Amino acid sequence: QTGLIKQRLLASTVLASDETSMRVGKRTFWTWVFHHADSACFLIRPSRGKAVVREFLGEVRPAVWISDRLGAQRGWASREHQVCLAHLLRDVQYAIDAGDAGFAPGMKHLLQ
Repeated sequence: QTGLIKQRLLASTVLASDETSMRVGKRTFWTWVFHHADSACFLIRPSRGKAVVREFLGEVRPAVWISDRLGAQRGWASREHQVCLAHLLRDVQYAIDAGDAGFAPGMKHLLQ
C-alpha cells in the first residue's frame, strides 16, 4: 500500500511536505510527511536535510511544492513554491504576541 500511495503522490502536480522532530531512544530523528489532497506518506529519518526529500522524490519534480521556509524543502518544484499558510499564520501570530501592532495584524487579516 505504501508504494501505491507514493506513486499517487508523485503523479500529482501539487505536493506538500513538512517535518517535525521526534525522539528515538536518546537520538533526535525527523518525521517527514509528503502529502496532497487525500494521500500522505511518512518517513522517519535521522536527517532534516535535502537527502530525505531527494530519496522520496527521485527524479520527480512536482509543478507546485508547498512547505515552510526550511532550506531542505525549497527548490523542488518545477514551477512554483507556495509557502505554507499555516506556518505563515503561526509566525504572524508570534509577531503580534511579541508586540507588533503595525504590520502583523494586517498580514494576519490578509492570510485569513
